[in-house]
Amino acid sequence: MPFSHKLNHLMEIFGVSNNRLAKALSIDASLVSRWRTGNRVPAQDSPYIKKNRLILFRAGKAGFSEDCSLGNYGPATG
Repeated sequence: MPFSHKLNHLMEIFGVSNNRLAKALSIDASLVSRWRTGNRVPAQDSPYIKKNRLILFRAGKAGFSEDCSLGNYGPATG
């Protein structure tokens, strides 16, 4: 599943807006928007991936599964 789909899904579940996530990451909301539309994708080792997980975890309900987390995104293999 692409990063943009995972991010959109989690932001919807936890009720996090572009502005709220951007503020928590100290980035511009337009970058969050580009992530959500798939126009930009952070590198797999980007510090934003770890920060996104923590922010979304704190924003909503605990216990989302690994297949819902923001890591390990990209085209399906196998």
